[in-house]
Amino acid sequence: MRCYTIRMNTLNKRNNSLHRCSMKWLTAALLLAIAAGANATTAELQKAMRTATFEVVMKKPENDPLTYEKPLPLELLPYMERTDKYRSIGTAFSLGHNTYVTAGHVLNACINSQYGPPSLRDADGKVYAIDQIVKYSVHEDFAVFTVSGDPAPQGLAVNRTPHINDPVFAVGNALGDGVVIRDGLYTSDTPEEQDGRWKWIRFSAPASPGNSGGPLVDASGAVIGIVIGKSPNENLNYSLPISIVLDAPPDKALFDTRYLMSSPYLHGTLTHSLKTGFALPKKWPAFVAAYLDMNAHDLQTGREELFKKYADSYFPVGGDEVLFGHEHKYNPQMIIQQPDERWSSEAPGFDTTDLPGNGFIKEGSAHGVMLFRLHRPDDSADPAFYHDSKAFMDMALKGLDITRQVGSDAVRVVSLGPALHDDTFTDKYGRIWQRRVWALPYLDSYVVAMMLPTPEGYSGFLQYGPSLTLNGINKLVEEYTAFIDLSYWGTVAQWQSFLKQRDLIPECFAHLQFNSSNNGSELKISSGRITLNASPALLKISGNSPLGMDMNYSRDKDKLAWNIGSVWLFSDAQLRSYLAITRYSKPPASMKREYQDDWDNLLDRRSPYDGRITRETTETWSATTVVAAPSTETGKLSDSLMYSIKLGMENFVPSEEMNKLLKTARDAISINERGTGALSADQVTVQQQSEQYASLQTNFEMLKQFILEMGGKFAQQVTDKTIDDRGRTQADDFRDDLVTMELRDKARSIAQSFNKAIRERDMPDAQSQMNALDAMKDTIRDRYAAICAYWDGFRGIAQERTLWQHALERDHLPANTAHSDAVIAAESRLHDITPIASELNTTRIAAMHELINTMIADRNALARRVGSDKSRSIPVQYTARQTACPEVDHSDSAAEQTVPIMMPKENISDHASASTAANHLVPAMLTGHTPNIDDYYPAQSKRNGEQGIVVISIKIDANGCPLSAGVIASSGSDALDTAALKFVELLNYHPAMMDGKPVSNIQPVAINFKLDNSRPRSK
Repeated sequence: MRCYTIRMNTLNKRNNSLHRCSMKWLTAALLLAIAAGANATTAELQKAMRTATFEVVMKKPENDPLTYEKPLPLELLPYMERTDKYRSIGTAFSLGHNTYVTAGHVLNACINSQYGPPSLRDADGKVYAIDQIVKYSVHEDFAVFTVSGDPAPQGLAVNRTPHINDPVFAVGNALGDGVVIRDGLYTSDTPEEQDGRWKWIRFSAPASPGNSGGPLVDASGAVIGIVIGKSPNENLNYSLPISIVLDAPPDKALFDTRYLMSSPYLHGTLTHSLKTGFALPKKWPAFVAAYLDMNAHDLQTGREELFKKYADSYFPVGGDEVLFGHEHKYNPQMIIQQPDERWSSEAPGFDTTDLPGNGFIKEGSAHGVMLFRLHRPDDSADPAFYHDSKAFMDMALKGLDITRQVGSDAVRVVSLGPALHDDTFTDKYGRIWQRRVWALPYLDSYVVAMMLPTPEGYSGFLQYGPSLTLNGINKLVEEYTAFIDLSYWGTVAQWQSFLKQRDLIPECFAHLQFNSSNNGSELKISSGRITLNASPALLKISGNSPLGMDMNYSRDKDKLAWNIGSVWLFSDAQLRSYLAITRYSKPPASMKREYQDDWDNLLDRRSPYDGRITRETTETWSATTVVAAPSTETGKLSDSLMYSIKLGMENFVPSEEMNKLLKTARDAISINERGTGALSADQVTVQQQSEQYASLQTNFEMLKQFILEMGGKFAQQVTDKTIDDRGRTQADDFRDDLVTMELRDKARSIAQSFNKAIRERDMPDAQSQMNALDAMKDTIRDRYAAICAYWDGFRGIAQERTLWQHALERDHLPANTAHSDAVIAAESRLHDITPIASELNTTRIAAMHELINTMIADRNALARRVGSDKSRSIPVQYTARQTACPEVDHSDSAAEQTVPIMMPKENISDHASASTAANHLVPAMLTGHTPNIDDYYPAQSKRNGEQGIVVISIKIDANGCPLSAGVIASSGSDALDTAALKFVELLNYHPAMMDGKPVSNIQPVAINFKLDNSRPRSK
């Protein structure tokens, strides 16, 4: 019965049916049909038919090499299916004298099967091995054979001349549940499909999976035909007349059929005729061997016919898009012939499954071929990774999702175990494929993987097929390898390890030199085509930097070659900063205009090969230049072979710096191959000029864009939302007044003149316009400085008023303490310069800063007065030092004494040199190196322009160590006061002396935090 069939479109398509006849469907209607058939025959006739009819079975494998995600829920299977040691695949019947008949396709399912040879099983469960095949026809679909230990049943009689409308009975192992008898009518005759050489008997008796090969008998129990198949959507079934079997030539296996020959990559097809045979009888193993030999020979013949028919359009004929295209390929692709006979590389939609340790597997189907790419986990070791078939497939299964259906449950397969077959195949391009074969016993099928080792793991493709087709699949996958296009990727460290696998790398890598030094920061790659010396001056790399090589096809004299087409070196796994080197060959005139235009742009260094910076993504900028290969003509450059050099940067790089990097890249690359033809002197000049113009144009565009966007960019950088008397912020001034409409119009006018000069190749005029634009930048810089100075002044005045109030509060002075006359006079002068609209007036800005400096001087004078006022009785809060005292050697200390505050004139007070007559005390004296106070100036105070004097009282012990300190006059700034307290711990003193002996002492010191220049510009 032709039922439940798997057909491989890409393989030999003759009778390659695999029968799944173990289903247990049993409905009430089927029971009624069986009962009706049985009632139409006598008990003796039923017994005779049952005795002469047998199941065709194969013994199930005792051991399953597969591992599943959980124990198989066999309890979900019907009792007989889970306990039966045999798999039922069809039906056979006896004609007596050790002569048995079945459908040919029933035995086809057993050829090369993992279940072993077929047998017959009778109603009592006894099994008889098939011994010899004595007649066989693949197109008429029958087989006649003998069995070992023949049970010698009474064979069925035959009826060569049945009549339409006669009652008939289909006898067979329906659904694998044992032999049943069902009745119907002989309804019609239908010519066989191929040539109409005979007529099928059509009948209405029910037939189910498992009936194939059983007898169709008349009312008297005589065989009129062999049950072969059924219509897909109606209960009209087919039977081969028994007369054809009886009249077939003895001792022959015959093949006379036609089938469609095709390839997944070839658009054309071929109807192939198979007409051959071999001698019988043969024991089953010999029959299988002869069948497979014939099958292999016919497959070879058919493929040769197919390729001969399409030789005039076979790749690379019509493959210019593949040969001259420069698509960046990351996943494997298949070279496919399109309906117009053009060839192109096609990549399927890939599904990605993550693996532990940053690995992943991608798989997708293209024209019936499953392509995959495996990025191994970080902990996969070399070289063992490439020689562990089980480990590979265990990883692959995480993405392939192979399941075994057990009743209503689909159980995932997690391991196929080690490959049953593991060898290598070298394709026409010198690529060494690892071919591995795994069994799927529960489907009686195989998985064949063709795998190309890559630095990161594997790329390749898979094919599935029933056991019968395994030999054919092995031949076809070898053919398919020539049409798989892929790239090689991995980290620098993985490349170093990969290239040591000399027995696995492709021929084009045989002489590839790969040297990494200085912890991976320097890399040299040398091939027959290019040499690259990458250093940190060009790109920061390490052993973890990704390196990819896109491969391409090219004509090398009369041979089609496969070699490195481009090199991609990335700084890190973020893939934002990179260097890309791509090979270009002059396209033939027959190619599309887009390819010709791209080549012309290369020759003339036009966009995108003009070195101009472009924004690829929100995070990456790039620029591309071109280098011509040397010519076979000595001393000249080729006009047929070019290389582009592309630099990508994660952050924006000014054009001048990018030009330097491109020059560094050009110097780091040597072209080792030579192209035909030679650039003319005019072409060389054009290229040189093009580079000059491209560089100038890049600089001009970047400067123009910078100028036009300057106001907005500076506005975005201002975080201070302070609003002045005009109701505006500094961001408003930047956005509206830094680049005025007048300046914008002028920039656009200059740009028009510049572009005209570039088109006319007028370098002096272009440079003149560049200078004009650069002068505009100076004008804007002056406006920027004025806006910043105004806002520095506005904020500075507000800040000084705040610091004055804070100083009064901390020094316990009245809040209404007035400023000096100098401050009041400076405020009056500033007030006289209004209106506010003149904020960019230099006189007003100068007056603002004059007021600030006067207010600072007034606050400092206040601190000096407070610090020297002996009459003040405000207690000082001392803070103990936080660091250890320096080691000194002094005599015993005396009792602590106090002295009047001595006010210094310098940043740090000097010691009091005069002795006090009353007590003959010599105060402590500074000694040793004094640190630079600017190193301890709070950064935030500097940015805010905070200045001022802090007067500190220091308790110095008899060893000269400042034990504690407190503020006696504040600067008004917490940050400056705190910094002064920390700073005095750094000072070293000779202790105070009383009558020649060291004593403890309280010493005043004034710390002056002062900016060297005027207040810094606002940020």
